[in-house]
Amino acid sequence: MTVVAARHGLDVLIAPVRPTLKHRYPTTPMRRYLRWRREDGVPFDPWLRVHWRLGAKLLRVAPRSMAVTGTVAEWEEWTTMTFPESGRYIVPGALAPVTIDRRRNRGRYVEPNVWMRHPSRGKRDDVQHLRLGPHPETVRVGRGRGLRGVDAVARG
Repeated sequence: MTVVAARHGLDVLIAPVRPTLKHRYPTTPMRRYLRWRREDGVPFDPWLRVHWRLGAKLLRVAPRSMAVTGTVAEWEEWTTMTFPESGRYIVPGALAPVTIDRRRNRGRYVEPNVWMRHPSRGKRDDVQHLRLGPHPETVRVGRGRGLRGVDAVARG
């Protein structure tokens, strides 16, 4: 990925990362999960560990990277589970609980992920400071290039 970014003149690569073991701990907030370390000091999660070993740095948690809304019947079909009352349910494979509202006939799942910043191979990193903002449109890197949809702003 970083080689492709460098080939296109980007100085850094911002990657959305879905931790592979987070689904085993759906009630643990992502921010706390990210602090977990193995005894050797490396990140607990194997996919985060891969990015960490490649030199990526954590930018921030994206608490609402994906949202899925459907009727209660749809959620029961998708999950092969029954939701007899309103509340939060643990669904296999989900990183966070699914919220069921029987009165509104609605189920909603909001999945977090993590934004990580990889330096681009073969390129000088011109980003000197990242200022995290609530919902900026772009991240500016190097010579003013922008990536749409990234929740960070770089100032050089």
